[in-house]
Amino acid sequence: MKKIEIFGMAITSSHGTLTTGQKLDVSDEFAAHLVEQCRVAKYIEQPSIDNPIVPESAKTADNSNPRKPPKQKFDEAEETTKTDTTISE
Repeated sequence: MKKIEIFGMAITSSHGTLTTGQKLDVSDEFAAHLVEQCRVAKYIEQPSIDNPIVPESAKTADNSNPRKPPKQKFDEAEETTKTDTTISE
């Protein structure tokens, strides 16, 4: 059995009229017919333990700009004393 998604329109005797967006579990032979010969469907990859589906966004993630590290919390004990340098005339 193969899982396919229809992206066109097909009229079949076993499943009636198939239209865009429909998802079906069909025999390997019927799936090959709709995908390769009629060209109105595509295979839907089913996740498995050995072959998990990874989103495209995760595959092409751009790691050149990683997140900034968190800001350190303000600690009054470590603050250095600032002197006021006002000039009087």
